[in-house]
Amino acid sequence: MKGAQKEEVPKATYAMEYSFVKRTTNNRKEVVHFYELGGGKELAELVPVPLTKETYKNIVYIILVDLSEPSTLMESLEYWLRKVREAADNICKSTGTSPNRSDNYLKTAATLEQHDDRNKVQPIGVPTIIIGTKYDQFEEFDPENRKWITRMIRYISHLNGCSLFFSSIANQKHSLQIRGLLNNYLFSSTMPNLSQKDYAKPLFLTFGADSFDSMGIPTSGNMSAYDVLKKMSRDYFPIDKNQSEKKNTVPLDFAKYPETKIDSTKLEKDHEMERAHRANVGESPVSNDLRTGYASNDGSTSDILRKSPSSTFDKSGTFGGPSENVRPTVKKMRPVVNRPGSNANI
Repeated sequence: MKGAQKEEVPKATYAMEYSFVKRTTNNRKEVVHFYELGGGKELAELVPVPLTKETYKNIVYIILVDLSEPSTLMESLEYWLRKVREAADNICKSTGTSPNRSDNYLKTAATLEQHDDRNKVQPIGVPTIIIGTKYDQFEEFDPENRKWITRMIRYISHLNGCSLFFSSIANQKHSLQIRGLLNNYLFSSTMPNLSQKDYAKPLFLTFGADSFDSMGIPTSGNMSAYDVLKKMSRDYFPIDKNQSEKKNTVPLDFAKYPETKIDSTKLEKDHEMERAHRANVGESPVSNDLRTGYASNDGSTSDILRKSPSSTFDKSGTFGGPSENVRPTVKKMRPVVNRPGSNANI
């Protein structure tokens, strides 16, 4: 996990990043492959990338949610769980296996065999862990708010057959606990039974340790527990429209990634755009740093040309190819830093 050690500084994730960890036990070499996705919902189509016919029996998805932003927490968590479920269902179907006969589904069913909620839980086809981040900020919330946020995330986690942990990189003890749990699970596929449900403390709940009855969610009339949680989410934590309109973008310094051919082509196209802007729009040319820009989640830079039929998309985020008869459309992007550990990450 990024920033798991106290002295480490967490870094934002750019699209999908790959890394791996090796371990040798009893002369046996083991490797765990990590695919970390950042950038928000615009990159959700990358969720299935690590999941293949060869990997789906040995994969685990970890979803990070930002506890300091309760207004978007419930919707964001449901969204990413839905994307993981869709990916798992599709890979099961491609192997000729029904999603409710997948290995993880059957293991989950076995865990719940004597559980009161065995007919209510809807397991995802692959093991999934939810980690609530920024607990150091969350514990400063009003106790009643913490109670409702905890109920929301516990309900969704248990309903989908997930394990749930809270953590903060600001607390070395929390980080080491999470690192130890994940290290043990990823290399040995086992996890101790943990059942810390007190909302005044960080949650540590392995799947099967929770129950709907223990959450204390009051029901009202014809409203189900889920309906109550949705209503409380809207009433207690209204969405800040100004905040929700911000794009999940991160500043990119292209000077760190030199590509001679691509950079020269980009320079040429930027000059073409400047000339086209003068000729077709009649306005002053838009200033543009040819080496540094802001990349949005759709791969565009601060200035975007509408694609012509014969143009191509180059690595720098601009369109290459013939520019004849192409009228430039300028789109101003606001530099917004994608904060690590935010709801956008999987």
